[in-house]
Amino acid sequence: MSRIRSIKEQFGLHFTPLDIHNKEFSVKYRGYDKDEVDEFLDMIIKDYEKLSAEFAKLQEQQNIGDNHQDVTRSEFTNLKERVIKMEGMLNRAGIY
Repeated sequence: MSRIRSIKEQFGLHFTPLDIHNKEFSVKYRGYDKDEVDEFLDMIIKDYEKLSAEFAKLQEQQNIGDNHQDVTRSEFTNLKERVIKMEGMLNRAGIY
């Protein structure tokens, strides 16, 4: 649930699925049908859980992509340094 809480904070959401589930409403004369409201809230909770899971999945994919980009950048720098060394060796040998 901590992952969902961080997503809630990151995207400025007001509720988590658990917040919706735990919400209690007062009962008034001639109010809404409690079972109908509960059923509707259950559907909202399911949608919220799906969205929260999708946010978490996308965030994880972004983190993996960021890590991959860092590795690629490091590999490029390493390769560039090796090319420069090779050019130096070829220059000293009079080949390049």
